[in-house]
Amino acid sequence: MPVSIVSVTPATVLTYGGPPASIAAGAALGALAAPPLAAAPARSLPAHIHPMVAYTATMAVCTAAIVPLLGLCPGF
Repeated sequence: MPVSIVSVTPATVLTYGGPPASIAAGAALGALAAPPLAAAPARSLPAHIHPMVAYTATMAVCTAAIVPLLGLCPGF
């Protein structure tokens, strides 16, 4: 699934700059959170709707949730 790295990591880099911590945190948290969250709605879609709809919605939700949460952590 192209969900995790595609959305969260670039958003963390754009928000917090390019230090290795922002890259690693965005990649790790995106890779852990996004695929399981995308799988459930993708399975429940009707057959005539492509699963990419669920993947795109999950990318938006994960990016909107993870990027501000990282701002609460020290060092960001």
